[in-house]
Amino acid sequence: MSQSNSNYITYWKQRLDQQQKQNESLAKQAHQDLKIIVSYLND
Repeated sequence: MSQSNSNYITYWKQRLDQQQKQNESLAKQAHQDLKIIVSYLND
């Protein structure tokens, strides 16, 4: 029981880490897009 529990926890921790990495890359992408939009508006 505790073995499968620890596997379950490990699984979700990996999922969350993966999700966080995706969120960070999305945030970087959005930041780039925002800079492009701002420079476009400033022209």
